[in-house]
Amino acid sequence: MEQKKNNMKFVELPDDIAHVLQKIPREKRGDFLLGHGFSLKKDDQKINKVTEQKNGICKEVYIFSDGASRGNPGEAGAGYLITDSDGNILYEGRKYLGIATNNIAEWTALFLALETAHKMNMQEVKCFLDSELVVKQMNGAYKVKNPDLRILFEKTKILQTHFQKISFAHIPREQNSHADRLSNEAIEQNKF
Repeated sequence: MEQKKNNMKFVELPDDIAHVLQKIPREKRGDFLLGHGFSLKKDDQKINKVTEQKNGICKEVYIFSDGASRGNPGEAGAGYLITDSDGNILYEGRKYLGIATNNIAEWTALFLALETAHKMNMQEVKCFLDSELVVKQMNGAYKVKNPDLRILFEKTKILQTHFQKISFAHIPREQNSHADRLSNEAIEQNKF
């Protein structure tokens, strides 16, 4: 929603972008918005540049991603968060996927997270997933045979080349509860 007051435009920012702005020092927020092309659609989830940290640009980030499917296949959602190395949340994303398998949801969550990190201009990424299958496929231990997963795998591998350093690690489900919550929120929000 756009409002005008004293010849100034005021734009109500979606919650996910407003959250990113909270991580930027107050005196730099105006310059950040003016200098970076944000898409302000709430469900767009696209960010172009990185938030500034105390000592310059945040180079290394941690990604936690998860997918959920109720019925497998069933209503599905993807959720992810991007944090700095101190655990400060830089971005949270969620997307409703319609009817999909859990594996499709897991792969989509990872792809969306990497796409966002790339648009934030991140250079080093450590990905943490509770899907052992996706981790082993990304690390080359397992082949991707399913044609639907193969498409997501190939898109993710191409995206992977945009980072200077990237790694994929399996973590227990309990350590990925935030991303799990986001993937389930994506499903729940679609019901309204």
